[in-house]
Amino acid sequence: MPGICCPNSVTRDNRPTDRIWPFVVEQQVEKVSKAAMQFAGLNDALLRLLRDWRPLPRKGELEYRNALFEYLREALPEDCRIEKEYRHSGTTSDLYLCWKGALRVTTEVFFELKRNLKRKDEFNRLVGQIEEVNPRRKIVIVVLIGELDASLVARLKEQYDEFLRRYVHRRTPQMAIITVVP
Repeated sequence: MPGICCPNSVTRDNRPTDRIWPFVVEQQVEKVSKAAMQFAGLNDALLRLLRDWRPLPRKGELEYRNALFEYLREALPEDCRIEKEYRHSGTTSDLYLCWKGALRVTTEVFFELKRNLKRKDEFNRLVGQIEEVNPRRKIVIVVLIGELDASLVARLKEQYDEFLRRYVHRRTPQMAIITVVP
């Protein structure tokens, strides 16, 4: 089992001991303040957090989802509601975030995670999940983790190009695709 040395892992005469904690500590999380979210916007704060996220290697997509859930829950203000497996309009998103910002304007963000996007059938399933959320009306963040087929990632970006770009009338894009290497 992986582990790290505990703080008291040295004897009084500075000889190391074999005591090990039975878990590995995740990265330190920098808390995002409400003021920073109001100033920069929720989307920008989320994108910065996701670009900084360095999860430990895990076996499956659900474990990465749970790790991202905990990371966001620890980093974002308490009034951000974060849920796993969120049901909405007949579909389920991996993660869902809701925040009432300035002037009580509610922002909803839907997350889709995909681990090891290497096959066309996985790509098609991801596109179906994105379409069910509807990036024309909702903010969608796709988090790609692990081994990726560069051509499938390029196709995904090309297919959703209009939602990935910033426009003059829209400060932040409707969609983001983030790649994470554990």
